[in-house]
Amino acid sequence: MANQSVTQDYFFKLLDVDFENGTLVWKPRDQSMFKSSRAKNAWNSKNANKPALNVDHICGYKCGFIERTPYLAHRVIWFMKNGGWPIELDHINGLRSDNRLSNLRSVSHKINLKNQRLRKTNTSGHNGDYWFARDQKCMVLIKVDGVSKFGGYFDRIEDAINRRKDLDYQYGYHENHGKKGELCFQ
Repeated sequence: MANQSVTQDYFFKLLDVDFENGTLVWKPRDQSMFKSSRAKNAWNSKNANKPALNVDHICGYKCGFIERTPYLAHRVIWFMKNGGWPIELDHINGLRSDNRLSNLRSVSHKINLKNQRLRKTNTSGHNGDYWFARDQKCMVLIKVDGVSKFGGYFDRIEDAINRRKDLDYQYGYHENHGKKGELCFQ
């Protein structure tokens, strides 16, 4: 969990950021941050000018620790640019390791759900269509505000896919919703 009391200056003191590429690099640290010059030299030789918060998290995010506090790289990059922690950040292209500022947007949870990747459990390869064995038809569903809405039955998969695309547009889903990408806990 990010430390809510930190400032932009704190991060700029420790990190160089490239907003265009979405990367963080450790800055060399001065003596005031260490008990001894030996500790300072050891830290700087191991970390200074090297990628920061660059560990692959199980969910596909880049992460790491700053003074024993865990941080997600995309949230630190956002904070360094905007000066505040977002409630939720969406990786627009669905790639959780792509932390370019142009790929991040601060959204509500409700909006973020409208830009989910195709779930691992999906068997059709398309979002929102299901094979309804009893009637031997494709059924289309869409979830809106937590409620499943019926989109119809179709003989052809292509018709079901087109109906779901229409519903995605009608209900404000992101154009990337349901495309293949990195997944975690979905």
